Amino acid sequence: MDFRQSEPFAKYLESSGWKTTRLSDGTYVYIFNFPILGAFLRIPRPKLPLHFSEIDQLAKKYHACAIKIEPDAESSDNILKEHFLQNGYRFDSWSIEPTNTLVVDLKLSEGRLLKDLKPKWRQYVKFAKKHKIIIQKSEDISSFVNVWQKNAKRKGFLVESVDQIKAFYSSLKKKDGVKLYNAVYDNQTVASAFLIFWGQTCYLWHLGYDGQYPNLRPLYLLVWESIIFAKKKDYKYFDFEGIEDKRFPYSKKTQPSFFKKGFGGKEKIYPGSYIYFLNPIAALAYKIISLINPGLFRIFVKSRP
Repeated sequence: MDFRQSEPFAKYLESSGWKTTRLSDGTYVYIFNFPILGAFLRIPRPKLPLHFSEIDQLAKKYHACAIKIEPDAESSDNILKEHFLQNGYRFDSWSIEPTNTLVVDLKLSEGRLLKDLKPKWRQYVKFAKKHKIIIQKSEDISSFVNVWQKNAKRKGFLVESVDQIKAFYSSLKKKDGVKLYNAVYDNQTVASAFLIFWGQTCYLWHLGYDGQYPNLRPLYLLVWESIIFAKKKDYKYFDFEGIEDKRFPYSKKTQPSFFKKGFGGKEKIYPGSYIYFLNPIAALAYKIISLINPGLFRIFVKSRP
């Protein structure tokens, strides 16, 4: 089960104004109410099969203007795509969750994982260690927020509020589902990783870097040590939580794909995003915003950046 279908993730979205409910099979459905238009129903990473009739009943109950589903399946599932089309959904070029990611198999030996790194990446990891970049565990969520917000300001994208991040961290911590790792140089945190542990997978949820000491390569060592930490905790997979997908020009911006691909792993491609409009005005507004500035969707939806 993907962690987006978990109680901590539900609590996280509730902290930013969403309501939550569940289908009969336990699938979480997240609901955001727009003035006049009605409710927006979001179902990230549901397991198959999808219960379209039950989803339709929820849409009627909450007077939904639109339903957005991003299933936990492989992109090659043509039968699933056909089911979406038959039930009134259409493929959508704007996604909330990553549609394409890299997954490292942690069942491999540490030596093999190191060998799978690009040669330069191995050099950067050794270089950072040699020049006294230190990787430390942390429980200081405020320190992470500070680095993450500097990262966002430097790159020019929106992030969750401080309260949202802290609420998510606290909810995960109760389930022992989160760890923070910092890259420290000269007693100063210069980069930070927010790792989610759920099921058999460690997710690199956020990777923040304040831009200092780029020649020391702190990010490379930070990611490598995060992978090894997850392996030592007996997790089976390390998910980089998204790389660029040309099918989705309006998706969230992630760390550059070339950076992530340097750590090895296999590409996982999801079917993508499907949307069903129940309100023609909502469909028109959606189309207009798409043409003007797709980034506005993230302000309205208040999802992760």
